[in-house]
Amino acid sequence: MRSLWRLRSFLRPYGSRILFAALCLMGITGTSLIFPLIIRQVIDVGLASADLRYIVYAALAILGLGLLRSILAYGQRYLTEWVSHNISFDLRNRLYDHIQHLPFTFHDRTQSGQLISRTIEDVRAIERFTGNGLAELVRVGLLLIGIISLLFLDNPLLACIALLPMLPQMVITTRFGRRISRYFLTVENALGELSVRLQENVSGVQVVRAFSREPYEVQRFDKVNRRLFSARLTVISEFAKIMPTSHFLIALATILILWFGGNMVMRGELTLGELVAFNSYMLLLAEPLQILGWLVNSAGEASAG
Repeated sequence: MRSLWRLRSFLRPYGSRILFAALCLMGITGTSLIFPLIIRQVIDVGLASADLRYIVYAALAILGLGLLRSILAYGQRYLTEWVSHNISFDLRNRLYDHIQHLPFTFHDRTQSGQLISRTIEDVRAIERFTGNGLAELVRVGLLLIGIISLLFLDNPLLACIALLPMLPQMVITTRFGRRISRYFLTVENALGELSVRLQENVSGVQVVRAFSREPYEVQRFDKVNRRLFSARLTVISEFAKIMPTSHFLIALATILILWFGGNMVMRGELTLGELVAFNSYMLLLAEPLQILGWLVNSAGEASAG
């Protein structure tokens, strides 16, 4: 993952657009955190006093926040994609220029298919990470900080109880992050070898057919293709372990909130609106925890390149 830190030199020329995208992300996060507060007020004030106007005002506020969030999401998505495509453009040019100035001995011992794979697939993986991945990483960080802070400000005891199931999720994701770069490096090497086989056979197809070596070359290609398939399957199987675990732990956190929070409501220590808002924040926390696994997956693919 440390290799991704070297991308900062490619990010510097687009600092102003990255700043605007970050501001949009902060706005999106802020609007997401306001929704449960409005719902809490509607339950504790609007419904409790049977005030229809309060409910209408709350509905209009939610509509306005939804519209604002849509505008901010459009701006953030456009800016991050613009930056990511410019970075991939600069990176491909830098990489091609670097390949042109490498010594002849390097080209003698390096297969051209590997270079093609690195220039296309690896740069594409970095482009995906700097576009969607990096923006989502910032958004997940802001959401985690905001939600956890609000949970502890609202009810520290219930927050500790509700967040207990999240600890195993963090441990699983951390362990996955340590392994994923190695898995993706195997995938990239297999993909490069497949590109070598394809390039050699396409350029030398007349020689292959002249000596009737088609079955042998098909067998060689199938062998390399199967290695790529197995490497991809390993990544998928490891990543698939995270999502079911996160769903189970989130369901467990919801059960704990309903049990302990429900008892607090019955004892008068917590209002119904506060309990609903608390559960809404936990469900909102589920999204970044699930996305975190995808982000680790994306970062691992980018760093392998």
